[in-house]
Amino acid sequence: METQSQSHTQAIPEQAKATKKQLSDKERLEKGHVLARAIIEVAGAPKDHVDGSIKLVVDHITANDKLAVVAEETFEAEKKDEQEGLFSAFSELELWFSDVNSLMGFAFDYMPSSIEILQPDALRMQTYQVSSLLNELLSRLHQIDLQLKITNAENQLINKNAALIVRNFLVSLLKEKSMSIEEMAKRVGIQKEHLEEFVKPLQERGVLTMDSGVYRLAQ
Repeated sequence: METQSQSHTQAIPEQAKATKKQLSDKERLEKGHVLARAIIEVAGAPKDHVDGSIKLVVDHITANDKLAVVAEETFEAEKKDEQEGLFSAFSELELWFSDVNSLMGFAFDYMPSSIEILQPDALRMQTYQVSSLLNELLSRLHQIDLQLKITNAENQLINKNAALIVRNFLVSLLKEKSMSIEEMAKRVGIQKEHLEEFVKPLQERGVLTMDSGVYRLAQ
């Protein structure tokens, strides 16, 4: 049975309109402002959490003094077909940005699924603006690269420590008695296929021996 996505359009507070939209569209364009449509998406579980998260993001954007939200429509979270148990909600916004740099900053800060520039039809940029834009882009990329390296190092350390714990547990089990890989898998709580990845290095190092499918500590 097909269901239609429910959506709601959030009213922009009058006070925000008064402070953010003091210029006409023509005046904004003359000052080099950029009007764009952005789609913000949030995915996760459960459904209520996703709906709450997309609302928080939209509220944060609306409250941003550097942005002028013209229109906003948020769609209720729906289950994603390809990811069972995960929900996805999105919001479509039209916003005025003071310049291209502001637009790029928004893209990095909120990571929208897509951005479409509605006005102006063509952008004119001075060389210093292009340089500033490129430097901002490089700075953000370096930050992302650094964070990835830190996360990578942390994951490697976690994996190394987890492997040591499992190997020590295996040695402790085999001190009690000899076991098959199936028995060890039940005791450790790891699937046989994955447990073999820990057993093999211990065999290669001569810590364990195997005879007729039964593992024991080397003498």
